[in-house]
Order: sequence, then C-alpha cells, then structure tokens
Amino acid sequence: MYYKLALRGLICIVLGVFYGLLCGALTFLIWRLTHDPAYPGPMIPDQNGWGRFLTLATAVTTGFCAAVVAWTVALTDSNKARGATIGFVFGFAVFLFLSFLDLVSLVKGHPSSVLNSIGISLVYLPIGLAGMGVITSALTGRIKL
Repeated sequence: MYYKLALRGLICIVLGVFYGLLCGALTFLIWRLTHDPAYPGPMIPDQNGWGRFLTLATAVTTGFCAAVVAWTVALTDSNKARGATIGFVFGFAVFLFLSFLDLVSLVKGHPSSVLNSIGISLVYLPIGLAGMGVITSALTGRIKL
C-alpha cells in the first residue's frame, strides 16, 4: 500500500517538474521571438537578464502550482471533472493573486502591455492547471490503494 502512495507522489512531482519546464520553455521562446539579444539595452539588469529572470520565475511558479494541484488530485482520488475543477480553481486563485496590480491598471485604462502578460498567465495558470488535474486524475486513477 505504501509503495502505491509513493508512486502517486512520484507521479505528482514528475508532472509538476514537466509542466514547469514546458511553461519555462514557452516563456523563453516568446521572449526570444520578441526581443533582440544583440541589443540588450542600457538597464542593469538589461533585457537579457530580465528575460532569464522571467523564464526562471515562470518555470518555478507553474511547476510548484502544478505539483500542488497534482498532489491534491492524487490524495483526494478525484475523477477527471473534479481534478479539472481543482486545477482551475487553484490556478485562478494564483492568477488573481499574481495579476492583481495588472488587473487594476487595466481597469484604470492603461492596457498597453498588460494584456499580453495577463493572457499568457491566464493560459498557464487556470487553463493549464485544469489540464494537469485531468492528466493527474487519469494517471493516478489507475493506481488503486
């Protein structure tokens, strides 16, 4: 019985790491396509440094959130619909927490660069974590305790 719990925990960790790396790679790709690394700009840290920081922060945040969602779905032994609901609610709560200032500036009428970051965060957190809940439910549902 304990090895099945350990196997579920291992699946949750692997899914969290995989999802974090996937989101980090997509963030790096988006940053690389929108910025010229040959001309980083005069700031310290420059745009290359900010891009690396944003990629790392995205990978760590989404990986941790995906591992928490996967762990919650695995411990509650949820079906796919309930797993998607757990992932979406948790992802939406984290999205609101991290994007609060961006949402306030959007309401005040400053949508210049806010819409891009909000859109990407909306895809990574609520929608992606709902998908991770479904995947976790499908994988851990086969392991009966």
